[in-house]
Amino acid sequence: MRFAALFLSAALLVLPAVAQAQTTMNCASQDGHDNNRTQRTLAIDPSNPSTLWIGVEYGGVFKSTDAGTTWKRADTGITGYPDSRTAQRCIQEMGRIIVDPRDSNHVLMSRVESPGTITMPFSENAGVWETRNGGGSWSQLIKGDMNASGSQALALGADGSLLHGVNNNPASWGGAPDTLYNTAGILYHSADSGASWRELPTGAPRGLRATAVFSNPADPRHIWFVVLMAQNGEPVQGGDQWSYLESRDGGETWERGSEKFPFEGRIPADAAVSSRDFSHRLINAMALSGPQSSYFTLDGGATWTQTSHHMFTARYDPHDAGGMHVVGYGPYTSQPGMYDSRDGGRTWQWLGNTPAEVNHQSNYGVRVSEIIWHPTIPNILYMAASGGYVWKSNDGGRTWTTIFTVEQMQAITEVVQAPTTAPSIGANGEPILSVPFVAAEQAVAFYIFGTTLPSGVQNPTFEIETADPSPEVRAAAGGFVVNVAPTSRGDFSVFILPSETSPWVVAYDHVNNVTVTRGQTVEAGNVLGTVGVLGNGRGRTELQINLTGQSPELAYCPTRFGTEAFNAAYAAAAQRVNGSTRVCLSDTVVP
Repeated sequence: MRFAALFLSAALLVLPAVAQAQTTMNCASQDGHDNNRTQRTLAIDPSNPSTLWIGVEYGGVFKSTDAGTTWKRADTGITGYPDSRTAQRCIQEMGRIIVDPRDSNHVLMSRVESPGTITMPFSENAGVWETRNGGGSWSQLIKGDMNASGSQALALGADGSLLHGVNNNPASWGGAPDTLYNTAGILYHSADSGASWRELPTGAPRGLRATAVFSNPADPRHIWFVVLMAQNGEPVQGGDQWSYLESRDGGETWERGSEKFPFEGRIPADAAVSSRDFSHRLINAMALSGPQSSYFTLDGGATWTQTSHHMFTARYDPHDAGGMHVVGYGPYTSQPGMYDSRDGGRTWQWLGNTPAEVNHQSNYGVRVSEIIWHPTIPNILYMAASGGYVWKSNDGGRTWTTIFTVEQMQAITEVVQAPTTAPSIGANGEPILSVPFVAAEQAVAFYIFGTTLPSGVQNPTFEIETADPSPEVRAAAGGFVVNVAPTSRGDFSVFILPSETSPWVVAYDHVNNVTVTRGQTVEAGNVLGTVGVLGNGRGRTELQINLTGQSPELAYCPTRFGTEAFNAAYAAAAQRVNGSTRVCLSDTVVP
């Protein structure tokens, strides 16, 4: 297998030169490297697993809210050139899509194009794009003279920080043949949701390109950055490859992996990390000629070992607590198909055939580029490939059902609309509660506002008990997180203001697995965490509305601020649990 064919599959092709700004392009999938690639854009919403996302080169971005049964177009606002055949907008290659685990409506996407700024041909359509309304509209996060070229190297840290890797070469369309767009490094970092960016000092020699980037879930200052060196669209020979870079101080200093990574495999085309153990990693290493190879490490890169079978794409099972279970796609093994490893990638066993559409060919072919797991059901996997395909497996990857094709895509007419949400703040700065803070049907006990508690005090909250501690706690109104404080019960209280200057505080007491941080802005319906744990195995959480700046400070009945739907939900819960629709025994309580 010649290297050039593999190289094209890694989104590293040099684009043809143009004399002036591009106005139209032929979006037919007619070249081997332009076969409706999906790259790493297949994504699942960890909070709402029925929601899937996929980006298809020349097709656009699509969203399903029923696990792939139906799809809608979700790319309003994303720029692209008109198709010269149809005049329809043509959205070029996309690198990766990430759904924010703290906010289902917040989705990030990297786009892959020529090096250059967002004012230049081709690169004006690249960069990092963001939607905060579930795909209803998108906006560009790249600024000014930043290199927008983009890649599959996009990461969202546990602290909300963003990482965006690029390609440090001259613009491939020929308009600026000697200009490089990075000086300190090829990895950008943003600590403020993309409002500003900093070029981290990775080093920026001509030809250095990003392959993948990973942020340690346990420590966002720990970054693993996989890179590739190429000149004029072709990789340089082994000794000049850096392989990867690693930082443990937020990108201030970096260690190169080229001395640790095997010489014959220093051209990383794909990489993966276990979400359970950041020291467990895999790299698919392209070779200039001869057999292809992949490598694994179980010690954070101190040692690398060649896998028993070459895996073109491999992903770790997030359900495996030990971080040792991996599912992979092996197109060039003696028995092409899906493979399974139970020892971190050392040995691989044949799992089953790939879907019938997969032909393993590099030119005009269909090869697997991404594999993801359902976040709560271990046997459900999804997989995407060039050719615009998405499949679903219900048996751990042994068999697959097609759920998305280019033919289906071309027939899609429905478009995701920006949701119309109730306002979260009233005329006097008070909150407007529009979303149940815990699903009312989950209540097995409901201590209403103003009732006398066993301690003898009046209850200043809506206190809900659930059958177990698994239900989610959601923001009843949008606002600004001013504090997340531990409680004496071992869980947390989350305090949210409707606005940064509002005198009203919406407090959520007894929240576990908190997903928000101080200073974060949330919308109504965003997940804050899960209910706290009671000693009897039940769950518990509380909602309290306080007006500050008065003496004594008072808690107010939540239904004073609730929408009709919010109030009806808790009246129904009170009727079911307590035998009465009454939810407040007084208007205010001194907490």
